[in-house]
Amino acid sequence: LVSPILSELETIRAPGAMLGLVTSMLAVSAVAAAAAASQCAIATREHSLIQVRHSVGFVQPTPGVGQSWSNVADVAGKVFAPDIESELPNPERGIYVQRGTKGANNTWYALQSNDLQSWYSLGFRLVLRLYYLDPYKDGQLLPDSLLAAMDDDMQLLQEIGMKVVLRFAYTDDSHEDAKNSTVIYRHLDQLKPWLERHSHVILVLQAGFIGTWGEWWGSNYFGTSSHTEFQMQERTNVAVKLLQVVPPQLQVQIRTPMYKRDILQRLNEAPCDIDACNDTDAWRAAAERRLGHHNDCFLADETDMGTFRADVDRAYLASDTALVAM
Repeated sequence: LVSPILSELETIRAPGAMLGLVTSMLAVSAVAAAAAASQCAIATREHSLIQVRHSVGFVQPTPGVGQSWSNVADVAGKVFAPDIESELPNPERGIYVQRGTKGANNTWYALQSNDLQSWYSLGFRLVLRLYYLDPYKDGQLLPDSLLAAMDDDMQLLQEIGMKVVLRFAYTDDSHEDAKNSTVIYRHLDQLKPWLERHSHVILVLQAGFIGTWGEWWGSNYFGTSSHTEFQMQERTNVAVKLLQVVPPQLQVQIRTPMYKRDILQRLNEAPCDIDACNDTDAWRAAAERRLGHHNDCFLADETDMGTFRADVDRAYLASDTALVAM
């Protein structure tokens, strides 16, 4: 995308000028400096809802969303004054705002532009979007209207300049989640192209699907406080299916350290039980590097409501999150 722009800029760059490349959650921008170190021209393609900061200041680039340049000759520059005091919120870090919605028409709450703009102005760059698929927990296909409504949410997040922490679940008030793992596989197969289409807006997918709130707790089929051998194997199978469906550049967050350790152990000892899982070693390696962690009960009590069963869980989390998302 940026190679033609950069090749043109190389022919006009003066000594001492600054040239940088900024990758945002929305688009790719080429940063080309003028001759003076206190000025910087910025060119964007397709989207410009990012702020760029370097040693002498930051700028809100133009034009707006929906506008673009067809070639280098159309690129417009913007000069800005030094500003070393202002801060740039990191687009993939920080506290998120949580918004959930039910899949049924009368309980669907779309993301609102005014809300997102307000959160953005306060420094938020992440939204935890939790989609409850309660009308489809018996295996009904997800309707096109639902996928289109989720498309609208992702488009709005992109336009505002935010990213999404994504989760799917089947219930928020009972243990009646998906009636079996086949339901989850069916919906994941449906969601695969949707996830690929919006991968540039998604920061991470939380494993979800299982249990109340998609927290992997409170499930009639997958177990609650204690689990049978079959239920633990089914959880492993769901985790592998997630890794197969979610775009490979994205990570999948698991609810507790115990679950990730159990998944890795099972993949080390025996093959998983789902289609296309014919190379267990490869999926174990994928699980190691792509299964991250999330904690919905941070500081709720001394164990974070069972997140940590023992000190070994905390030590494992501290070590593992040097490489995976938390």
